[in-house]
Amino acid sequence: MPLDNALIKLLHHYMKRARTQLHDEGFLFPTVHGNALQGRDMRRMIEKIRYSISFHFTWHQLRHTFATELVRNNFDIYNISRILGHSKVDTTKIYLSVDVGRLKKQLDGLQLFS
Repeated sequence: MPLDNALIKLLHHYMKRARTQLHDEGFLFPTVHGNALQGRDMRRMIEKIRYSISFHFTWHQLRHTFATELVRNNFDIYNISRILGHSKVDTTKIYLSVDVGRLKKQLDGLQLFS
């Protein structure tokens, strides 16, 4: 999965500070037993974060927000589908919501009958 330069920089900092290497299997953040993180591990982490910030959100909401932000930044739907790991673009479409304000602004900017 492609990562942006800011995230790569943060990951390098993390690895240097924690003195970690990629796990033998390629996991950057293995469990305490050296295995890949599972869904339950992610749910536990999200629960801890939600509790610490007193704001309810789900993994699905984070994923949806990420996809929506990619659309707002003019990413192609096919690339978004690939980033999210979907085999069909139709699956990706359910994550995307129409930003009515942005849509109106784009329509207002058109000069169709000039």
